Amino acid sequence: MNKRNLKGVFSLKNIICIFILQLLTIVLCVGCKNKTASGFSNWPYNIEGIYGSKIFVHNPVDGLLIDVKEKKITKLFDSEKVNATKVQGSTLVISDISPDYTHITFKFDGGDEDLIDKNKEEDQFKIYNIQSKELKTLISKGGYNAVGCWSKDGSKYIFSSNRLDSVYVYDVKSDKSQKIETPKGKLNRNCNIIYIKDKYILCVIDNSLYQYSDNSWNKVLDKWDGEIYSNSEDDCYLIDKKEVSKLIPKTRQVNKIYSIPTNSMNIPVWNNKDMFTFLNNNQLHVFNTLSNKEILFKVQDKLEDFPLCYISPNKDKILMRSYNDDKITVASIDSSKIYKYDTSKKSYLYPAGWYDNDSFILIDGKNVKKPKIVNLKTQKEKNLIGW
Repeated sequence: MNKRNLKGVFSLKNIICIFILQLLTIVLCVGCKNKTASGFSNWPYNIEGIYGSKIFVHNPVDGLLIDVKEKKITKLFDSEKVNATKVQGSTLVISDISPDYTHITFKFDGGDEDLIDKNKEEDQFKIYNIQSKELKTLISKGGYNAVGCWSKDGSKYIFSSNRLDSVYVYDVKSDKSQKIETPKGKLNRNCNIIYIKDKYILCVIDNSLYQYSDNSWNKVLDKWDGEIYSNSEDDCYLIDKKEVSKLIPKTRQVNKIYSIPTNSMNIPVWNNKDMFTFLNNNQLHVFNTLSNKEILFKVQDKLEDFPLCYISPNKDKILMRSYNDDKITVASIDSSKIYKYDTSKKSYLYPAGWYDNDSFILIDGKNVKKPKIVNLKTQKEKNLIGW
């Protein structure tokens, strides 16, 4: 895939989503046919999510939760039994684990929405109970390219798609879904949905931002094109091309809190919900929603694609690997020195967050059961599991 020179944060947000999926998916066999799990026995794992010291990885054989602090690996599911083996064309299985690691949602995602059979599993949305090993279909049609999120406590999952006329709220305890009809119009494709304060649902419908609470929908912003986020304190933030704003859901008041640097792109921070990162040439502007302050990182080389970013625990370093790059890069706010870890001969190695403020975690997609840490000061590697 060719590099692109993007102007603006969301001018090509669909392409950004594709790049990020390709980055997190360590190796994809584009165009392969359906296979049994045994046919994928040598496939590298995909990093699906990073939650503090826990790393969720998945391949067409199984899903694993790697706890680098406890030095423990737990098998969560068998991919074949939960119908999560398919990788075909641009379509892949996307999974989302609950905050308490008891449930996982599964959906199919990609650019084949007009080609898939709407009467088969590609259009279903499912949830899996890790403890009981029960797989349940929440909807049988409209699940392809659906968007959703877990509530902060993991008790509910909220989801919808641009081909559904409702938002669904699945309650884990009752094992039932509430169907909430949306206002006239369709959910914007590839635009996220959030659920905050155990009460408010926010999503974009026909380019307008809507909020649902107390059994009614209210329009917050008209003709708005942006993304919705929640931080660790369950507050709501809106990001468009020019600014970051904070939404007060009770009054639906929107307050600007940060001006985005000109010609910047919004880059996800994967280990910290409180940070927003904006890329501008060789500068990374990080906005902290808890302190309302900006942190500026400078790198030696211009970053033209979409780096995967992790902020260190002390918030003084940023760990990156770009899609087209053969290096893992670490920049510090108090030093012009840039640390680079060469992956040109180790293409399956990917950073998976920070172990402590001086060491980052390294995952080998071909051997995830032996994660390592790399110490920035000594530049030495150390096995965490599987000594």
